Amino acid sequence: MSLKTLVLYLESVQVSCFLTWNVFNYVGTSLSGILQWPGGTSMKTQVAILATVVVRVGLVPYLMFCNLAPSDRSLPVSMRT
Repeated sequence: MSLKTLVLYLESVQVSCFLTWNVFNYVGTSLSGILQWPGGTSMKTQVAILATVVVRVGLVPYLMFCNLAPSDRSLPVSMRT
């Protein structure tokens, strides 16, 4: 891998992390204005909040198994690039 390719790869990782964080921060902030709990105690609101919590808790361990640094990983890879 040439130096130019490595620099472009690292810059794209940084930009995608920045954009992902900010997009989902915006979505979460927007949804918190729409789905207010315990103010909205309907079953639909409670199920939506529970679903987002379960997805968030499950996503963190799943991302640990990504193929980010193939030479330095100690966990098995479940999502190959």
